[in-house]
Amino acid sequence: MDSGTGTGSLSTNIVGTAARPSMLAFVYAIAVSVLLSVRTPYSANISFGVALAIIAFPVTLRPWLSSRSGLVVTILAGLALVSGLILIDNGLSSDPGRYFNSGMAVYQASILVGLVLAAATARWAIAVLGLNRFLILWASGLVVSAPFLSDGFAENPWKYGLALPVSVLVFSLVSRGGFVLNLTALATLVLVSTVFSYRSWIQVLVAGAIVIYVLRSAREKPGKPRRSRVLVGFALGGSVMAFAWLLSVLASEGVLGEAVQRRTVEQASVAGNLLLGARPEWAAAWSLAGRYPLGLGMGVSPSSADWSTAVRAMPFSNSALQDTGTVSGYFRSGEVAFHSVLWTFWGTYGVLGFVLVVVVIVLIGRALLSLDSLPLSTPLMSAVAVLMIGAAWDLLFSPLALTSLAVTLALVSWLPFEAKRQRRPIAVWNEHL
Repeated sequence: MDSGTGTGSLSTNIVGTAARPSMLAFVYAIAVSVLLSVRTPYSANISFGVALAIIAFPVTLRPWLSSRSGLVVTILAGLALVSGLILIDNGLSSDPGRYFNSGMAVYQASILVGLVLAAATARWAIAVLGLNRFLILWASGLVVSAPFLSDGFAENPWKYGLALPVSVLVFSLVSRGGFVLNLTALATLVLVSTVFSYRSWIQVLVAGAIVIYVLRSAREKPGKPRRSRVLVGFALGGSVMAFAWLLSVLASEGVLGEAVQRRTVEQASVAGNLLLGARPEWAAAWSLAGRYPLGLGMGVSPSSADWSTAVRAMPFSNSALQDTGTVSGYFRSGEVAFHSVLWTFWGTYGVLGFVLVVVVIVLIGRALLSLDSLPLSTPLMSAVAVLMIGAAWDLLFSPLALTSLAVTLALVSWLPFEAKRQRRPIAVWNEHL
């Protein structure tokens, strides 16, 4: 790990040396790990950890940028930021009903900057503390702050706050256990998700289990040639899709509970099929993108024509359902958002914002397929897999959760470095996994 070069500088004192991080480095890493999840009054996506990350960013950025994935994400984030600024004039001039919100523009710019800072600092903290310690600290901070991150927490605390951090925390705490303990933890989490009617998280948990099973099977057969990553990816994708279909059937038949059955049937009936019924925002985004393929720009609030184009495209059976949907709420509040990071980034940062999200999803997929390159226990692999799959799901079908995405990107950057370090002894401190 590179250290700072300025003698006596604050960032150097925090990090220490490559061979031995200072005590202050451990304290700082612990503080950042916990505070990455604690929101500021400004926004749920701008945490105290992101603010604290500014202190040592000259040092924490260096290992982040030395990785290929970190460099690619940083460059694309910078280009997306420039694209969002350039698009402002075009977005306003193409529809006189739109208006510019400077506060929103500043916030949207801070999202990209904060994402890179948080990911770089989380990567550094993982190297200082070790993967398991970091995940326990970060997930604990997220559990404590969960009630303040979403308005829906009181209605369903598991779905709107606790599912991700508790899952990561449980798998991390039993990281020294074996297959049976991991299976028990998985079954318990699936049961809790069923009780709280969180169908999507059941899919994430089981998808993580499928990933671990396939990778473990490949690792535990050293006498055979290593399977092609492409074939493994197709096998995983097919297995996950098959399980998703099975889950929808079980949900429709009431096996997962009455609440899940009612919601599944309603979603399928209003749109004709479960996919469009569960994610109608994609139809809204596609309709608006058809008229304005370049995007709208940072700080550009939608017009009434934009509202009609997007909201009326949602595949609901009547206009009352369209008017009360999430897209309608976003647009009425002056924000171009679609309950999907992919399409929200398109609206804000243009095509380059869309490309940024697609590239991040590809990087997450590659990282998932390389989890077997490290000697991680099955529960710890499960914690990482669930975190990564959950982040990829959010990018496609949920609003931005910056802290979990930043930690996922940190892992995407750190995992290849750690795998290489364990294959080749170098002068770095012992990182206990």
